[in-house]
Amino acid sequence: MDADEEYEELIERRRFARQRKARRTAVLGMVALLVLSVATVVVVIVATSGRDATHSKRVPTTDREWASHKDLAAHLRQQGVPVEFATASVVDRPDRPAAHFWIGDGRAGTRVVVYLCKDAARAEEAAGTIEDGFTVGRFAIGSFDSTAEARATTKKIRGVLKG
Repeated sequence: MDADEEYEELIERRRFARQRKARRTAVLGMVALLVLSVATVVVVIVATSGRDATHSKRVPTTDREWASHKDLAAHLRQQGVPVEFATASVVDRPDRPAAHFWIGDGRAGTRVVVYLCKDAARAEEAAGTIEDGFTVGRFAIGSFDSTAEARATTKKIRGVLKG
């Protein structure tokens, strides 16, 4: 075998190696895309199924049980606490959707987090993880921001709901 033939053989091996590497990369890319797609579908299914369970309309069994954050905010307003609220997707969980409640302009530092749990036992568990946390029915409520304003809002809401 002379130098030209060796050179041609070397070129052919390198071309084959590049093609094999390109095929392997393409296959790995397709597998990664497939795994990502399946993971996305699973996350969406889990998130929506958890929301359906906790956001379903339930008839309150007592005067102290409300079916949604909206109902709780309406009750607080009826009691003279001018609260506003918005969903809190940052701290939302599939098993316990969250909302921020506030009095005034809603700026950071004045917010209270309100979780709507599946039952009172889970609300107790969630309240243990929140600063100044307490429960009312299926709701776990506590200061979202570690400020005097947020603690004052929490205290005012607690006074109305527990008083």
